[in-house]
Amino acid sequence: MSRIETQNEIISEENRIGVMTHVIVGYPNLQATEDLVITMAENGADFIELQIPFSDPVADGPTILKASQIALDNGVTVENAFTLAQNLRKKGVTIPLLFMTYTNIVNAYGIEKFAEKSAKVGIDGYIIPDLPFDTKEGQLLFTVSQKYSLEMIPLYAPTMNDDRYAMLGRYSQNIIYAVSRTGVTGTKGTNSETDLDTYLHKIKNATPVKTRIALGFGIQSYEQIKNLKGVVDTVVIGSHLVRVFDEEGNEGVREFLKAI
Repeated sequence: MSRIETQNEIISEENRIGVMTHVIVGYPNLQATEDLVITMAENGADFIELQIPFSDPVADGPTILKASQIALDNGVTVENAFTLAQNLRKKGVTIPLLFMTYTNIVNAYGIEKFAEKSAKVGIDGYIIPDLPFDTKEGQLLFTVSQKYSLEMIPLYAPTMNDDRYAMLGRYSQNIIYAVSRTGVTGTKGTNSETDLDTYLHKIKNATPVKTRIALGFGIQSYEQIKNLKGVVDTVVIGSHLVRVFDEEGNEGVREFLKAI
């Protein structure tokens, strides 16, 4: 059983909503990223996205865009991301770690080499917003990921048609990422309750029974998270936690997560 599957079972057994958090590798520096991940892992995070900074992060809003640029200005590389993951495993982080990145990063490194190194350092899967599964590159990465027991996590969006839901459903494994609305990360709100219910119903119909839904984009309040319990399996909190960290440091992140 993979770490992702195991964590899904823990969330289900504890009858609660799961929490996926997000950090930018190298923001504000590499040691701070490592410390923040450990804080998250010790205070309720179930999954953590490690975003490898990229110069053109098309799915990201201003908060993460700014953090990514600072990391790039710091000279952060893909190798730094691998080292970070390896260090986190050595320091006892056992929850699933996911690389969030973009196609150019993976292609430039080499698809097979990237997957092999990811598995070696303890990464459990990928979220790659700009890499469709039905492209040659997407198919290759999916095949190579399976070879190394990595999970390539599909992103679903409200604008997709039924055929695309069905296509992604064929590749869904233990968890999928449902974008709550159109736009980029870090801005307010989700779709109306009716629209969200319809959207999630379509996803559930298209994915295997064991596949859990993680909902992201715009999740930033306890009230939202409370209302989503029983609606989705996991919430993704990205930009909001970056802002909490900027304003209150690790202690602010710790208190936010403990209160969920």
